[in-house]
Amino acid sequence: MTNTNTYYYSGKALKMVEVDNYKEGCLPESAQNFLIDVTFRNETKEEIIEDIKDYFDIEELEINACDEPGRIDFSILENGDGLSASNYEVKEWKEGNIILYHAIYTYQITKVTKEVVKL
Repeated sequence: MTNTNTYYYSGKALKMVEVDNYKEGCLPESAQNFLIDVTFRNETKEEIIEDIKDYFDIEELEINACDEPGRIDFSILENGDGLSASNYEVKEWKEGNIILYHAIYTYQITKVTKEVVKL
């Protein structure tokens, strides 16, 4: 008798951040990478995608980004605290009064099957 448990798992996110100048665009020399310890686990692919969208409060993401199966990418305009920029902050950024950051998050979704085996 075997007992099988299958689920989908995201692992940690890779976050790449650059200063985003409203007039000049992103500044590559400012790029930094971080590993974000936020993982997701759910019974279906659709549920894990919705969990990610809900957690980061985003509507769109790219599935199988860069033609890599299971890769999910999305970007967020963030303030210096790493939070989504508010409407007021975006207005101030467009006027050149504050700095905001373009953050790209990448998750790799895998299907995990755990099986108890008889020894």
